Amino acid sequence: MNGPGTVSGFEEGINGAGCKLVLRGILLEGNGDGVLAPLACDLDAENVNAVKNTRSGIWVLRFRARQVIASDNGGIGVLASRIDAGGLLAAGNGGEGVRQFTIRGRFGRLIDSTVITNGAGAAGHDIAAAGRLRLRNVRCGRSARLRYPPHFTGADEDIEIVGSFGCIYD
Repeated sequence: MNGPGTVSGFEEGINGAGCKLVLRGILLEGNGDGVLAPLACDLDAENVNAVKNTRSGIWVLRFRARQVIASDNGGIGVLASRIDAGGLLAAGNGGEGVRQFTIRGRFGRLIDSTVITNGAGAAGHDIAAAGRLRLRNVRCGRSARLRYPPHFTGADEDIEIVGSFGCIYD
């Protein structure tokens, strides 16, 4: 989908399964979820704003992005199994700004990004990741390295925090 354009007022701004999504110059605002495509969907995004959605900004299997804003969403800003992003801004989300849940495979990475003031309450994190996530020139407040149990039930209380990524308030 090539912009400029706005997707607003839908339960899912963009929804997909088993696909490759390419978004350029799109504003996803005021939806339930900005992008909801967690089942085998890859998202390649450039100059995309997923803001002020009720739940997540972007929830996909693999997230590759340049100059993306995922801010002021009710839940997580960006949730993906593998993240490769440069120039990401995730701020003011109700959940984490960025959550990666890779268990095996390649490194995820964030480059030249700002992930701050996310997470409700004192226990909230800007960046939370299971698996390998590399940060380069990333400004963040609080982070958590996560370990999922062998038989994960889907409950956040089953996830163990085993370290941090060295953000300002860690």
